Amino acid sequence: MSTLPRPKTAAACIIGDEILSGKTTDTNSTFLAKSLFALGIDLRRIEVIPDDEPDMIATIQRMSAKYDYVFTTGGIGPTHDDITYPAFAKAFDDTLVLHEETLRLMASVSPHMVSRRALVQGETVDRATSTLVDGHVVSTTLARLRMAQLPSRSRVVFTPGLWVPLCIVNNNVHILPGVPRLFRAMLNHYLPALAKDAGVPFVRRSVGTMTPEGDLAEALTLIQNAYGAQGIKIGSYPTFGNPEKERKERVNVTVVGRDKALVEKVAEEVAKAVGGWVHQVEEDGKSDQEAEGIVKRQSAL
Repeated sequence: MSTLPRPKTAAACIIGDEILSGKTTDTNSTFLAKSLFALGIDLRRIEVIPDDEPDMIATIQRMSAKYDYVFTTGGIGPTHDDITYPAFAKAFDDTLVLHEETLRLMASVSPHMVSRRALVQGETVDRATSTLVDGHVVSTTLARLRMAQLPSRSRVVFTPGLWVPLCIVNNNVHILPGVPRLFRAMLNHYLPALAKDAGVPFVRRSVGTMTPEGDLAEALTLIQNAYGAQGIKIGSYPTFGNPEKERKERVNVTVVGRDKALVEKVAEEVAKAVGGWVHQVEEDGKSDQEAEGIVKRQSAL
């Protein structure tokens, strides 16, 4: 049995009718998966749900109760179908309030989205729709105001250069935008804060072989059964349909775990069993530079 502590678990909830209809391709969940893998957080589930309040409430309550971290994308814009904030407030018996710091940053980062006027002496500012910035009343349209109405008990994290808040509700539900550029920037800024509690990062080694997958099954099953209790997971992935890869290997076998020495030992055992070779390029969750950067930035915190 592995002596390593249980890894933290996570789930992702992708919100949007446009994803379910095929109009928009979801790339956020892939980026999240790579980033969490690099930190050693075990992403156990990804669900795509519509812009439907009952569905959103039921899903987020279930995920929040079951997983250490929950990440959601989508539904925080200014239009009628952007209902993530009110739905999640209702899910956890909370109410929406104007988050004045969000409105202040909106005025600073995107001044075209707000109006500013000098405060009239003796004037009472309506805090439901406006806030004060340097002696000026800052207000915006009702549609844009929706993006600054957050659950009252939420914790908010801001990314330098952006006004969009990363809103955390019920202590473990992280609400992020669906726009990939914003999602990546905000996630990259925030995830290092989780690194201290994430535990031991995952390690992945790849084995290539020209042996057909059907001929590998028995050997891989035996090795998986031998090491599964020690936290090892073995996966087999044919390269059929990818001519460039097919010329190099018929099947790519991955060995994943958190004990680096054990992963390397099992990878060598797999390579011998399938008549293959261990790839020399390490894959400790460093599938792209952005995910790799998350771990490197831990020391800066």
